[in-house]
Amino acid sequence: AAGAEALGKVADVEVNVGGNLFTPQGEAAVDSKIVVVYPDHLRAETTLPFGVLKQGFDGKKGWVASPQGVMTLPGSFIAELQRSVDLLGGWGLYRKAAAGQAEAQALGEEEVQGHKALAVLWTEGAEKVKLYFDPESHLLVGARYQQKTMQGAVETLQTWSDFRDVEGAKFPYHNVVFRDGQKFSETSVKEVKVNTKP
Repeated sequence: AAGAEALGKVADVEVNVGGNLFTPQGEAAVDSKIVVVYPDHLRAETTLPFGVLKQGFDGKKGWVASPQGVMTLPGSFIAELQRSVDLLGGWGLYRKAAAGQAEAQALGEEEVQGHKALAVLWTEGAEKVKLYFDPESHLLVGARYQQKTMQGAVETLQTWSDFRDVEGAKFPYHNVVFRDGQKFSETSVKEVKVNTKP
């Protein structure tokens, strides 16, 4: 449904998004440029009111650069960074499934944000993610998982909608993230480019 044949030809993807973060201090505008080179490289540059936050992952190490300086992320964040690669539009996960590298278990029907979905438990190493697929389109419309953040662990729910064709594959142009039941961010895609890296 997502365009597996087309996804097999995607070596990298660049996504530009804009939207808002919702914090205890109020809403804040956010713009991000995210570049993924499959299977395990990520670079993100996010512009926030207090400055620019950069994040990188080379498959083995992760780092973050902020106005306060550069920091290498602890090894415990490696799984988080890899999940970010896999769940960008769901494309990394689809690629793993097509290659027979995704361990999954059907859980039946569940309701997510007022919509019925087919739930699947995806296991990778010690990490478990509950995936939600639309019963009609069969596209990935949500994911729920325990997430490590610099402020501690949270339960994260991501939901995706407004799927559009990108080079023969489906990419969600609208993304809402909830942390511990509270809306954390809402973003819309401005542009998606594929295979831009030499």
